[in-house]
Amino acid sequence: MIERLREVLGEDVVSEADFSPFRVHGRTPPAIVSPWNTDQAAAALRLCTENGWPVEPAGAGSWLDWGRPPDRAGIVLSTERMAGVTEFEPADLTISVAAGTPLAEVEETVAVDRQTLGLDPPARPGATIGATIALAAAGPLRLSLGTPRDTVLGLELITGDGRIVRIGGRVVKNVAGYDLVRLIVGSRGTLGLITLAHVKLRPAPDTDLTAVFAADSPEWLMDRVYGAAAKVWPAAVELLAPATAAAIGRPSRWCLFVRCRGNSPFVAEARRRLAAIAGNPDFLSESDAAHLWENFANLEAQARVAVRFATLPTRLGDSLGMARAAAEGPDGQSADDWFIAAHAGSGIVRLWRNETIDRDAGRTAILVRSIAEARRLFGHDGGTVTAPLFPQGPDGFDPFGQPPALHELMSGIRRVFDPAGILTPGRFVV
Repeated sequence: MIERLREVLGEDVVSEADFSPFRVHGRTPPAIVSPWNTDQAAAALRLCTENGWPVEPAGAGSWLDWGRPPDRAGIVLSTERMAGVTEFEPADLTISVAAGTPLAEVEETVAVDRQTLGLDPPARPGATIGATIALAAAGPLRLSLGTPRDTVLGLELITGDGRIVRIGGRVVKNVAGYDLVRLIVGSRGTLGLITLAHVKLRPAPDTDLTAVFAADSPEWLMDRVYGAAAKVWPAAVELLAPATAAAIGRPSRWCLFVRCRGNSPFVAEARRRLAAIAGNPDFLSESDAAHLWENFANLEAQARVAVRFATLPTRLGDSLGMARAAAEGPDGQSADDWFIAAHAGSGIVRLWRNETIDRDAGRTAILVRSIAEARRLFGHDGGTVTAPLFPQGPDGFDPFGQPPALHELMSGIRRVFDPAGILTPGRFVV
């Protein structure tokens, strides 16, 4: 395998060293393929299809543990070398970026023209825009700016059998038709390797305000604070459990973070209204707030086990209850080594732990039972409960739940893009 890859792609493209960022659930891949351009990446995928070699698409390796553990280690195909801005049109609020470009680099480029990408997923330093799009990863700003599906205008994609496909466009107003861009975003590399993205930008806000409300219970914050705070058109509203708040330097209490971004008069009015809400909010300086939001993203990016409860915002209390039950130890006591946070305006609760639970059978059993109960409770409303980071579950446990009703259609689409089934086999929904 290694010799054939080097023969076709070149010695400098194929590596057998420095596997540390690219291990998948602790498994070492047989090789790291890091092409310099789209043609090399396409040649690599054609070769893998011909030989039936499984492939793990990757950027910097930040999210490779996300998904089911692989049956066998596949070649990691990394876009790290395919980086840089290819086109930037400040007047159109658009930018075209190679997939291996770090998110931070994109933000630095557009900040010169007082613009922002507006994607704030939980991510380690160096996380790339291609991986962010492949996972549809989004953070607290999803409340106001949406997710990658609302940001990506067009993509260049290499299918599993090496075809180069360009979908969407470079401008906001594209030709009508099937929205293949949204199909690719969030497909976790199962439909192809993203090599280039055209995304829309947002004007950078003049002022960025963060207010912190603290209480002894989440119910008080949601009943007395959230409804009033929602009327100031916040950019983000995050609810953090005591252990989560303490881990980013706040007092160990339930905290509601309300973030408002915009021009100075808008933010000043938001501050006045927030100050009038019961709870005596703590208004952070912009530097302190930036540090807090960065610490929060870094904390969640360290997760080794993670569960995501997504349902209607009106059922946030139920989701929180399920997450808190899942975090309890076998003795019924609350466990401080679990973190809980919620996108309060979107109805999404995240539960995670920065250490594995592979050797803790009692804790694993509690977590699996809680996930099953939450799926039963939320399934009728179209809610979902997934465990995107769950290194070792019991036999029969599926981190993504039962196959969706459109499973056959999804499988058919995958076969069109990846006829040999080499892309992340068995690791995602289909």
